[in-house]
Amino acid sequence: MEDFTKYFEYGIRLKPQSTSDFICMTDKAPEELRKLIHSIHDELGSPLPNYWIYHVIRDAFEALKHDELENVTIETDIYPINLVNWSSDTFAINIINESLIDNGYEIQDFISLIDQGQYYCMRRIYNRVNDFIKKMCEVKNESWKRR
Repeated sequence: MEDFTKYFEYGIRLKPQSTSDFICMTDKAPEELRKLIHSIHDELGSPLPNYWIYHVIRDAFEALKHDELENVTIETDIYPINLVNWSSDTFAINIINESLIDNGYEIQDFISLIDQGQYYCMRRIYNRVNDFIKKMCEVKNESWKRR
């Protein structure tokens, strides 16, 4: 299986009064990967680029390089302030709402609500990446059979 993590790179954006890190695709990223990233952003209702989504996609590729989806542990952010910041993004509010409707979670507190929404979002991304990897393996196997 191809290592798609090599098509992601990290950088630091320097601003007059602060710095922030970001993640993006390298120039050598295959078109299929670009389409996947764009479609995940579209599916989640987030404009490009959303660096949190990029991070999760890259993390999914890394995890699925070593294990099957059903054995991968998906961990949401452990810091409440980061969860609150994540939930302030418009797409996150929609995801939290979808997770409540789709899964009927019983919410104990506000942070649990956000945590469950973030997990639901991450799970959707991991599923999409897993489907992409399987498709790429099938394509590669088909090309080997034709030789």
